[in-house]
Amino acid sequence: MDSRNEEGIASLQSILSNTEVIHIYGAGLNSERPAHTAVGELRDRGWAVAPLHPRDAGATINGFPIRPELEDGIVPEVVVLFLAPERARAVVRNLIIRFEREEFPLVWFQIGAEDEQSRQALLEMDVPFVEHDCLVRFTE
Repeated sequence: MDSRNEEGIASLQSILSNTEVIHIYGAGLNSERPAHTAVGELRDRGWAVAPLHPRDAGATINGFPIRPELEDGIVPEVVVLFLAPERARAVVRNLIIRFEREEFPLVWFQIGAEDEQSRQALLEMDVPFVEHDCLVRFTE
């Protein structure tokens, strides 16, 4: 999905306006990291946020509990990846194993998290994803 053209922008705005919870991989306690600050910025724009970080699980960011991973039974609507490409690939692989196309979340690769293998897999599944853009900037 291209967040740089009118059709892509309208589609993303529709998905995001109907999203209640945004899952953020890589959102931990380090307040200097963009994933940490994104939690508060997205909360201020009206979303509930589910931070995911294996080391910092059990703590909170802006009142949202940090989870070690995506919990069983949860079907995310939007997954944002603030991860290195290799870690992003592992998350995408896990999402592909867990979810059918009909319930697959929008995957947002924050700048620097892009991974060609993940991109190809998501294209083959024909599911929405965004790369080369920042979710926080997009929602301003």
